[in-house]
Amino acid sequence: MKIQKGGVRLSDTYLKDKPDGTLGTATDFFILNSTFKILTNNSISCITLIATLNNGVMSPFQSMRSYNINNYVNQLLLKIFITNENKGWYVIPGRPNYGGIEITSFSNFHSEIERNIDIYKMSISSDDSLLDGICPAIINSTTITHLGSIQEIVNFSEEIGNSGLKEILGAFNKINREYNPTSPNSISIIVMEFMNGFDTAFNVLNNMVSVSNDKITIDKDRFNFLMTIVQYEFRRLNKFGYSHGDAHLHNIMLDPNYQYFTRSGKKHALGRAIIIDFGRSRKLTDQEMASVKSDENFCKKEIEKTILGNSLSKYEKSRFPSDINIQFIPTSDLQWIINQRSLYVNDITIPNLRKMLRLTADDDIKRYIIDRIIPSQHLYKLKLGGTINSDIMGAINNENEKNRKGNKSRYSKSKKTKKNKISSTKQVE
Repeated sequence: MKIQKGGVRLSDTYLKDKPDGTLGTATDFFILNSTFKILTNNSISCITLIATLNNGVMSPFQSMRSYNINNYVNQLLLKIFITNENKGWYVIPGRPNYGGIEITSFSNFHSEIERNIDIYKMSISSDDSLLDGICPAIINSTTITHLGSIQEIVNFSEEIGNSGLKEILGAFNKINREYNPTSPNSISIIVMEFMNGFDTAFNVLNNMVSVSNDKITIDKDRFNFLMTIVQYEFRRLNKFGYSHGDAHLHNIMLDPNYQYFTRSGKKHALGRAIIIDFGRSRKLTDQEMASVKSDENFCKKEIEKTILGNSLSKYEKSRFPSDINIQFIPTSDLQWIINQRSLYVNDITIPNLRKMLRLTADDDIKRYIIDRIIPSQHLYKLKLGGTINSDIMGAINNENEKNRKGNKSRYSKSKKTKKNKISSTKQVE
């Protein structure tokens, strides 16, 4: 494993016993002494695992975050990518919901690491940080190269001698059965802080929503406060010179009970947002940075555009239009839509919601999707998100074809009418 980058430190107790620091990196220690659990495997580009130290194993590492300062670290997060010289895509036969798996290029993998580290360092060194970074710290990263198919990657774990790593790589057995690409691949691993107590904004905000009798009720004050915190963190990100590029409610983590340290040393339970997944982030241009400095709403516009873009226009960007997951529209996205997309949320009934969504949709296809996906009897789809399957997409295509033929027919009738009028005029003459 490569040299440790940050996020955790060796405890004073360990350093006292072993001043030469022969332990190695946190990743090495956790791979040898942990149990691994898949956290998410529905991403198109990586599998995410949690490494938890086995019972009886004392962690030699302590947290560097102010709210958790000096607490022993017993869990780490691992993101595992299939990597290659060039970005690629493997289609999954018979799996239209996922479509395939994205092969990450080495350059994109290293760029994501560099951006994350840069953003983390800037955020902990800023005056308002007090050692609480805007994102989880990257602790280590590594790439296992010179491998062939994904099955060979799994088999290679036998040669490494780490039973823990074998367990990690075993997660790719499922992938191998479905994809089995033959071109050379490697695996790359990013090891990060595990932010215990945090959950996705999608889950946290949806838990604040109750539904009864076709009416959505939201704890407005708490909801709006947490969204203000989200906006604040994106504002900081923009000030550091970055645009996230993929701001959706699964890339924002919230802990409603997070405690900040203040300058006086007291703790206040305020709630906290952090931002994750910088794979599509980029540096802002000079012109955009000027806008950041002059426009306090710059970050709000970026979040609004990206979240609404992901929710309303997913089908336009999808690689596999036969089955399109448009995440449509989770109740936690309502703050971007209601009251002219302000942060203030009112109670709202389903018919009004459909009307508001139709106003935000800029073409007939989107309006058609809105009408089909959220009839009042399918309210649960609004709460949980929805998928447009091939049947619904077929209905959309049929509707488009009928409209096209209808327009063509009307145009044809119009031409015949004009022709008949001309003919009638000539006969009269």
